[in-house]
Amino acid sequence: MTTVDSYQVRLLLAANCGPCGLPRAVTRTGQCPECGHLLPDDEVREVRTAVGARRKAFKVALQRLGQRVTLTADSMSAFATRGVPLGDHEHLDKVILPALAKLSDPLPKVKQLLESCTWDPREDGTVAAFSELVTAFDAGLAWVESLRDTMPPMAWRAVHRELARAGTALLRGQLAMATTIVAVDLDAARKVQGEGESQFGAAAQHARRIATQIEIIRYSPADGPIQADGSIDVATLAWAGVGGRATLIAAAADTVRTAFANITGVSEAADEHILGLLPVLATSAGAVDHELLVARALQLRAVLDQADALGPWVVDHVLLVARVNSGLERITDEAERLGREWRYRLPRRHLMRTLTEIYRELVEGALCDLGAVILVASRASRQDRDGVYEEAVVEGIKSGDIVSEFARLGPPCGNTVDMLYRNASAHASITVNDHGITATRREIRDGRLVSSKTATLSDEEFGEELLALHELLLALQLALLPWMTGHSDLGMVTAVATATASARQRDQILALIAGLAGMSNVAVTTTEGHLTITAAPPAPGADDRPETKVLSVVPAAFGTTPTPATVTLDVTGLRPVTFTPEEFAVFRDPDEAPDTETALGVVTARWLLESSETLSPRDEATYITVPLADLYIRCAKLAPIDQELALRTLRTARARVVKVIAEGRRSSLTRSVISQVDIMIDFLRGLAPGGDAPKNSEEAHRRARRAVAAIEEAHRIGEQARAVRDAER
Repeated sequence: MTTVDSYQVRLLLAANCGPCGLPRAVTRTGQCPECGHLLPDDEVREVRTAVGARRKAFKVALQRLGQRVTLTADSMSAFATRGVPLGDHEHLDKVILPALAKLSDPLPKVKQLLESCTWDPREDGTVAAFSELVTAFDAGLAWVESLRDTMPPMAWRAVHRELARAGTALLRGQLAMATTIVAVDLDAARKVQGEGESQFGAAAQHARRIATQIEIIRYSPADGPIQADGSIDVATLAWAGVGGRATLIAAAADTVRTAFANITGVSEAADEHILGLLPVLATSAGAVDHELLVARALQLRAVLDQADALGPWVVDHVLLVARVNSGLERITDEAERLGREWRYRLPRRHLMRTLTEIYRELVEGALCDLGAVILVASRASRQDRDGVYEEAVVEGIKSGDIVSEFARLGPPCGNTVDMLYRNASAHASITVNDHGITATRREIRDGRLVSSKTATLSDEEFGEELLALHELLLALQLALLPWMTGHSDLGMVTAVATATASARQRDQILALIAGLAGMSNVAVTTTEGHLTITAAPPAPGADDRPETKVLSVVPAAFGTTPTPATVTLDVTGLRPVTFTPEEFAVFRDPDEAPDTETALGVVTARWLLESSETLSPRDEATYITVPLADLYIRCAKLAPIDQELALRTLRTARARVVKVIAEGRRSSLTRSVISQVDIMIDFLRGLAPGGDAPKNSEEAHRRARRAVAAIEEAHRIGEQARAVRDAER
């Protein structure tokens, strides 16, 4: 007998192997797979006769079952978009939670049956066991097909689809294990087993995605991502996107890279370029079909890469970047418009009328801005006329041209946008009734009606149409942004680098960074070059040391264009603190400044002191003493290589510290490390040209001995400060 991992498929594949003395399976060559011994011909014939009997009895039925499972798997890109969904809570209780419980082992009967016999059709009960096995798969298929054919509410749409795909992958894995019943030899059984394990891996990936989606939903705003003033609450979306954990910018960018790792260019994109996709991740957790989103983005990116491979086709890079940014602005405009009306509970008919108008605006605006890049790239790939991105071509592109190009591309982007709703809205041919809408497209020629087409949809069904358009726009962003920001063409690099963000884009970026630290209700105001950021503080317990994450929004503000003269951080419950660009200048070129850690620590300590008038011993050890002690040791190693840089660095760091913390407020450890810094400064200053301790003089040797001894003392101080820093709160 042999086993197939956790699925103990009891197949009598050979008699005992002489050298091994154990039951072993027959390989394709008739050898024992353990020791390579060639098994006797009569035993091999006996085994292969048994295999033949199993294959004759069960192969056709398993093949038919496999075809059904494959058809079901292939249909998981065509979920129900028509019907009457349950309410959010009812769908959670009746569909989502039971499916999650079933997901761990959708067909426990399969494993039990596979272990129940040797699958010799001549043995009593084997045929009945096989019939029961097929019945179990029938039930499993019915379960995943019911998920596919059930239209979920928007709030659970993404999780619902992932559950259906995870369940299907598990069924495929279990079917592969069952198919070992008709394997011709051990080699074939192991191959099928590998296919099954691959499906189990796919199911696990879907399960991880479900867990991430639920985590994001958990931290998403209860009233939606629209603030009281009608703007998008980017900070709260960012907090949801990182799972409610205070996160540094680089780590948040990695979250995006992980979520969209399969999309070309995302993994290589710089943090500042990829971070803007975090709200996309957060907003897509509830409703957006992640698998379709990624597939569409890949299809669109392939069009761009194919055009690039044939040679330059973008003439006006500045126009391209400007139009893409314009498209993103238009998407935000419409999202805020819809969110504002939903938040204030305007009448349903008014809201549905707005939805139809938004569909038209997105098709005529954002889709044209973003989709025109794909259309021109497609033309360039085909070497068609107007396959160059320049103003004369772009301004002549209509939304219908783009929709037709997507249809030519085929699935998954094809047939995503229905111009019926755009045309009906443009000609006031949409009627909002008691349960949904009726949209009519009329073709009029020579003043007479030639033809018409009408579609009647419920509110939820039209929501599916709008969401499909939204998914396509997200896919365009995921394809275009990494392509633009990672492009090697100098014209594109320059256009991206010099593009000026609008005030709203700047505010959204700063709100996003603030959200990574757990801040909320972020607002940005500018007066005569002075920028003020106000926000609610992180929730208690959100992070042990949130200060550096909270402060990350300040250098980000100085990095915007035009650069503000000062930035004030005003966190609710604390005193406002104003910063200057000079305090963060050291971070512009960290390779030339060894004291970046000390500079950041001093800025943080100043914020803590001025905002709350408190600096605990733990704070001082964290932000002042430990960085300064470490800097001393680094400069001691740097001195023989670059005496001038070591001296300048220590002087600058010392000046920063003493300016922020008055002598009477310094801890004994900080006072001690400053004393060691003074010793090293004295030594290096004496050696400098014109110094009072020339090289090889007796005074120079005396100061050198003091400096060397101070290294050991600085190390000791650093260790003591680390113990204070690492103490529990």
